[in-house]
Amino acid sequence: MLKTSIIKGILNNPPLTNDPIYATKKQAIKCAEAVKNWQPTEFWFGNDPEKGKQMFIEFFERCNGFETY
Repeated sequence: MLKTSIIKGILNNPPLTNDPIYATKKQAIKCAEAVKNWQPTEFWFGNDPEKGKQMFIEFFERCNGFETY
């Protein structure tokens, strides 16, 4: 999803590397809204892309911000 320009923009255009990403609660909520409007590709997240999409939405809505390492 990071390759999606909307998500990438919300997260301040991080490089597509293993560098950490730091997101505030506000950015996470914006990510949830972007994912709600995003259409996953066929076979994304195995055979149930809508389930995967919902998991990401719930994470972004509940996480209060996040960091990746």
